[in-house]
Amino acid sequence: MSHSIIDRKAVTKLQATIVILIIAVSAVAGSAYYLTLPNSPSPTPSPSPTASPTPTSTPTPTSTPTPTITVVNYAGRTVTLDSPIESIASNYPISTEAILFLGGEDKLIGCDGSNYGNAFMKSLYPKIADATDIGYPWNLNMEQIVALEPSVFVTAGNNQETADQMAELGVPTVCLSFETPEDFNNALTIIGELLNTQEEASTAVQYFTSITQSITDQTQNLADSSKPTVMFASFGAQKKYELQTPGEGMLQNNMIEMSGGISVSADQPGGWNQISMEQVAAWNPDIVIVTSYASNVSTTDLKNQIMSDDAWNVTDAKLNGQVYAFAQDWEAWDSPTPKWILGLCWLGTHIQPELFASIDLTDTASDFYETFYGISYADAGIQGDV
Repeated sequence: MSHSIIDRKAVTKLQATIVILIIAVSAVAGSAYYLTLPNSPSPTPSPSPTASPTPTSTPTPTSTPTPTITVVNYAGRTVTLDSPIESIASNYPISTEAILFLGGEDKLIGCDGSNYGNAFMKSLYPKIADATDIGYPWNLNMEQIVALEPSVFVTAGNNQETADQMAELGVPTVCLSFETPEDFNNALTIIGELLNTQEEASTAVQYFTSITQSITDQTQNLADSSKPTVMFASFGAQKKYELQTPGEGMLQNNMIEMSGGISVSADQPGGWNQISMEQVAAWNPDIVIVTSYASNVSTTDLKNQIMSDDAWNVTDAKLNGQVYAFAQDWEAWDSPTPKWILGLCWLGTHIQPELFASIDLTDTASDFYETFYGISYADAGIQGDV
């Protein structure tokens, strides 16, 4: 009995010990389940969700701004035009000639009536014949110009109202004046910008400025007592006594003053003024300069008319043999065209002959025509008292 009791107790203790060991081993085994053993492969991590790409919109193409040209015209108004200028129209003879002078023949699609009908100008610039005759500032046909669709329309400086009307009709318009050396040079500079011939314009401006300075350097300090009184005389093509003189602000009066004279008509209203012989007698000029703007009447024709008319005997100019026919080619050199600079030299030699005795007009004119027109002095057909 004692043996059996002892055995059962031993078994019971043994069982208890086994149970404890099992529990312990189980605990260790359970912990090992969560450990990374040296020879165990690393668990593969679950992939992170891939973010969807942010949607992007296709950029809207941006248009390149159209290049422009901005000029300030004679009236002080700013005019902005698309660049480059493809075509140009001008109904002001002076601006048309400046456009041609600076290389605009290929772009001229509308031409004033004077240059359009001038055979000599067409010999210099044959493509004038391909342009449309658009008349003059005083008979403007707006519908005709609008129909031509020029990139720019050029007209006289005092036509700003017309410029505003043309702009409303969709035709950019530039007004230019040529009546002073400063205005003339500024107009050439603007035309050079329009035509993209800035280099040619700059060369011309330098030429005109240099000669103007050489003349005025000699006359600017002259006393009035050393200056003769001078009258510009122009006649209408049809009426013998449609006698006119230039008024305030006109280039002809500026030229007289620069070359050492006093213009008797400088205080007359601007533009050309019709005058009487009574007024001529009252002025009694020392010198009379005769000019013509009629293609069928030369300056020499008009001088001869004065010299054969006894009514002019009341002037010291005629009595002293100082009535002069202004030099001209297809037009007189006093016009505010590029040839006005030759006219300034010509006036100097006739108003202040001693002061300008060194000027050789033939050489000066020959150089001018060859440089700017590509023709000889002889080909220009110079007339008048040269």
